[in-house]
Amino acid sequence: MKDFTENLKINYSFGRSRILKGLKDFTEDLKINYSFGRSRILKGLKDFTEDLKINYSFGRSRILKGLKDFTEDLKINYSFPWNPSNPLKSAIDVY
Repeated sequence: MKDFTENLKINYSFGRSRILKGLKDFTEDLKINYSFGRSRILKGLKDFTEDLKINYSFGRSRILKGLKDFTEDLKINYSFPWNPSNPLKSAIDVY
């Protein structure tokens, strides 16, 4: 995860440790008001994604499937951390 976030120019403090601490820190790092965050998320990701104008197909079902689908939805190549010199080969290997 550290190399993955560094490659994306995202500070590691935003990465695994923050996400594992829970959605409060995650939403704060994204500059999303916490009152918009947790209460909306607890009502269900459908309302949360609608508020953000994100299609629900990106929502609960995708996120529950894990980081692979999440990064694909964000158009981030999931193979990038493992083989930056040949992402296409890594993408084929993953599938």
